[in-house]
Amino acid sequence: MQAEVEVHLSGRTGGAVRLLVRDDGHGIGPAGEGAGIQGMRERALLIGADLTIGSGPQGGTDVRLDVPAVTTATTATTATTEGTS
Repeated sequence: MQAEVEVHLSGRTGGAVRLLVRDDGHGIGPAGEGAGIQGMRERALLIGADLTIGSGPQGGTDVRLDVPAVTTATTATTATTEGTS
């Protein structure tokens, strides 16, 4: 059986973005989170995003990342910080 993967990127209200990766495999089941998923969660937290991993509607696994919109103040602060090395 060949697994299929879907990737969806969509704009949300207020300029936020959602990335959804869905497969039709066996799913993650009761297995604990390994270093890979923990690393994904840490990176999501660094940008203020929300990472959700769970069963898909037809089985398999859904990985959803909701990234908030970047405000002008945040962009200006980042640009200033990056310019002062």
